[in-house]
Amino acid sequence: SLHDALPISENAFGDRTGGAVVLSKDGMVLAVSSDREDVRSGRVRVFRAVSSGRNLRQEIGDKRTRNLLSDVTWEPMGEPLAGRSRTDHFGIALGLSDDGSRLAVSEPGYDNGDAYNAGNVRVFHFNGTDWELVGNEIMCDVRADLAGSALALSGDGSRVAVGAYRNNQQTGRVKLYELNNSTGNWTDMGSPLEGTGKEHFGFSLSLNVDGSVVAIGAPLSDDGGYVQTFSWVDALGEWNDGPRMYNEAVNADIDDRFGFSVSLSADGNRCAVGAPRYGGDGFPLGGIAFVFEYTPPSETANARWDQIGEGLNGDGPVRLQLGYSVSLSPDGQFVALGSPGDESIQGRVFVYHWNGDVWDYTQPIVSDTPMDDFGFSVSLSLNATRIAIGRPSESRGVGHGLVSVYEFPV
Repeated sequence: SLHDALPISENAFGDRTGGAVVLSKDGMVLAVSSDREDVRSGRVRVFRAVSSGRNLRQEIGDKRTRNLLSDVTWEPMGEPLAGRSRTDHFGIALGLSDDGSRLAVSEPGYDNGDAYNAGNVRVFHFNGTDWELVGNEIMCDVRADLAGSALALSGDGSRVAVGAYRNNQQTGRVKLYELNNSTGNWTDMGSPLEGTGKEHFGFSLSLNVDGSVVAIGAPLSDDGGYVQTFSWVDALGEWNDGPRMYNEAVNADIDDRFGFSVSLSADGNRCAVGAPRYGGDGFPLGGIAFVFEYTPPSETANARWDQIGEGLNGDGPVRLQLGYSVSLSPDGQFVALGSPGDESIQGRVFVYHWNGDVWDYTQPIVSDTPMDDFGFSVSLSLNATRIAIGRPSESRGVGHGLVSVYEFPV
């Protein structure tokens, strides 16, 4: 069973609050973006869960936070972080360190001089009172790259991966950075990782806990999309190409968008992948997701990713778009699959648990409102005790946006 939803509600028309959500490992810190707030310049808010016996209804600037869970209060951590110019879309992607003290925020519409829509990423640290910039801004200098459309942060917040899926005529590129402790600035980790053809390489990203493994989605590749992992070789200062994952569903199609979403476990040995446009089971755009497990190379075989369990397709309604977002718990035992549906299907989120043989789940978490994009973004805490769900089109599609946090009894 689930406790009550705990929405964090915004009032402004078209903000799309909940376009991105991310929880800390213990589920006590929550970052929420509204990338279309203030003429699409964007804003990010961070909240901390505090046990309390009282209900909360407090003002945050001109916004409102509503607490519907009697024993938990979500209180702001510092002031909201804001984009700088119209159409910057600050917050379209977020990364949060395990302890919730370091936050990475992308700004893919940022103009770097004449390089319009080049994009950038800023990393912030919470000093106990407010959020302060960590090191230099991570700037892209290539026009229309939209760098930061996807990003990922390591567990301690010292490594960050930045995706620019429109680089080189939508081939895609991912650059990784590490915080240099002596200079305090972000420096390149090896050479950029690049796709081939117009495959949107870097559309989705995930890092393992120490930032030594990165999983990169390329959902528009000619073979229907793939996810590839790369591992960091410290002695060489470079990334080593790892094996790929492909859509293994029956009747897979080139338009399934396998790799649209991706999530690694903390050790990097499990990977969840969504293909939200899959319809090979007779339900157009029903969507499907998979979890893979890594097998290292041996004397007789190369490294590989093997699917564990069946493909996960929820209850299979038409146009559910299951796998639009995915979140794998750090231990790899739980996976949450966001399924925002469309104008005729209410969104829902499926949480599966690996019991050693199969992926099992009980009832999905179903939106109480049509057309709210419930499941557009999802984030699981350790052991799946909490799940945050973005519903950025809440208010019947006009895009006020809402985030719901559900708590599972331990």
